[in-house]
Amino acid sequence: MKKLISLCLAVLLCVTALSSCSLFEKKLEKPNMPEFDYQNEDISPYVTLGDYQSTKLPVDVTLINTTVTEDEVNRQIDDLLISKKKYYKPITEPGTVCEMGDTVGITYKGVLRKTLLAAGLPADGTGASDEQVKKMRGFSGGEATSTTYLQLGSGVFIDGFEEGLVGKQVGQQHIPLAITFPEDYYSNEDLAGEKVVFFVTIHEKLQTEEVRDLALGDEIYLTYEAVLDEQDSMYREDAKDAGLLTNGPVTKLLSLSKYDQFHAALINAFNTRGAQRPNSEFTFSDERNIVLVETGDEVTKKNYTVTVHYTVTVHKLCSVRYYTHKDVENGSLSFADFCTKANISADDYADFASYKQALTESIRLGREYTYLTERREGALAALIETSEVDFTNVKVQEMVAMRVDKIKAEIDYMVQLVETDDAYASTYEMYKLYYGDEDMTALEYVLMTYGYKESDLDMTNQSSRLLTDCREHVVEQLVFWQYAKTEGISSVSDEEYQERLEEYIKLYSFENEADLLEKMALTPAQAREMMYRDKVADHLFESYCQEKYTPEED
Repeated sequence: MKKLISLCLAVLLCVTALSSCSLFEKKLEKPNMPEFDYQNEDISPYVTLGDYQSTKLPVDVTLINTTVTEDEVNRQIDDLLISKKKYYKPITEPGTVCEMGDTVGITYKGVLRKTLLAAGLPADGTGASDEQVKKMRGFSGGEATSTTYLQLGSGVFIDGFEEGLVGKQVGQQHIPLAITFPEDYYSNEDLAGEKVVFFVTIHEKLQTEEVRDLALGDEIYLTYEAVLDEQDSMYREDAKDAGLLTNGPVTKLLSLSKYDQFHAALINAFNTRGAQRPNSEFTFSDERNIVLVETGDEVTKKNYTVTVHYTVTVHKLCSVRYYTHKDVENGSLSFADFCTKANISADDYADFASYKQALTESIRLGREYTYLTERREGALAALIETSEVDFTNVKVQEMVAMRVDKIKAEIDYMVQLVETDDAYASTYEMYKLYYGDEDMTALEYVLMTYGYKESDLDMTNQSSRLLTDCREHVVEQLVFWQYAKTEGISSVSDEEYQERLEEYIKLYSFENEADLLEKMALTPAQAREMMYRDKVADHLFESYCQEKYTPEED
């Protein structure tokens, strides 16, 4: 059973349509399809709440230490300095090995072991052909048909998945990963204890490149060409003898030395010309002095200046200088430069100490927000888990059907936009081109953003994900509103509105009410509804729930 999240989070997700997908950036006016009026209709015949009044509902919350140490603040600053100056370059060359810590772009399909055995294949999936993998039916929630990015070692996926990709190569298709779900797997109870095989295809890995200024002592891998200015053409042979020119582009590993004029000019050009992204070409010119001593009947000395033009591409910084909080504190990195590197506004803080103080409070508020969210979501989920909804009732079936019709209408509307609106059609065509799926229809494209397939639109298909989602939505609504009515929880008063408004402004770091409503795309009425959801969840938690603490991970 899904958790009934607070409307606050739901509103944030709805900005990108139901799927929480960012492919559609334009805000849409969705079809005005009606839903059942859970608030005002008598819903008591359709839902039976669990016995929450006599038995405390267990709610898992993280035991959070609200005391923020200076070490924690310093670590976050160090992470900020490192992460803000990086970008990712996709590596698609087949044979590129994936190592722990790499971010890889993958697609996958999870198949139950019994499905493999029924197809006459080994239990670990070895030997399955591409065609066999395509034909096999995956289990619900175990498939990603569009590229998903995963950092190996992050622990985001189930144990064994990330480890199984270490040492594999970009371009490998349908890599079989035999996995056993834990017996206490809570995300999907149907998979608890199940033996499955994930067939994974690695499309690319992302190479991290740091974007920063060059400095003396760096080692760089670069390509450059040095040519003489035409006005100095009479000195070409002398410039060659002095080693100032190249015979075409030269690629080499270069250690930047403070004793070399070219190195100093290169550093200055790289740092001041905005050419700080590796693999971007830039040009500069420098005046070079030529000193040549000729011996013969007489000793003569040539000493004059020529202009050399350079075309340079820095491919990689081989020695990386990471700044930390200590550099700011000891003055080797000024506060203004720190703000630039960390991408924060220096106008918001008087000095580094005030920034650290503000960051400390931000971390504390983040923990407080996490705790409140876990309480609210956990309380409603616990009540839902113990409650029952009569799906044999015709009225409940109508509620589900209304929800299905609403989602289908939104999907149809999105398909029409993709087929008729130039902006949407362009994004659709670019997606097909990028992923090499020219046969993908507009419907398949839209369904992909919702996390559905065409088979999910068939309501006679009892395993339809759309049908499952709509049923869970109905359960969530019935349980929520029946509890609110049973307990007689009144709507949010003007005084409560102001109190909760101040709480949200503080927790979400908004400037004021107008800023909150604008950034969360809410009307005042919708903000009250969001607050009412949280009010009901707080009432349930404080009155009828028992906290079960989970230690906070380091």
